[in-house]
Amino acid sequence: MLRLLVICEIGFWAVLLIGLTAHYLLKLRRTGAALLICVPLIDLVLFVAVLLDLAQEDVKATYAHGQVAFYNYFRPQYDLLGRQVVCL
Repeated sequence: MLRLLVICEIGFWAVLLIGLTAHYLLKLRRTGAALLICVPLIDLVLFVAVLLDLAQEDVKATYAHGQVAFYNYFRPQYDLLGRQVVCL
């Protein structure tokens, strides 16, 4: 689970930076928008993985599950244009 968290974290920032670069610096508006739409999908993959993991019998929440909750609560969220909309 912790490995998936690290992969999703790296994927989040990589897709966000590539999407913003494509959108603003390279003027590829549609490509940038498509990449920026993928950013919340990375979080969705992480949530579904945690739900499936916790739905198994005899599984208790571990440190990794707590890290996923912390990661999604404190990480800034962005809208489709890359503007920060929530930062807790």
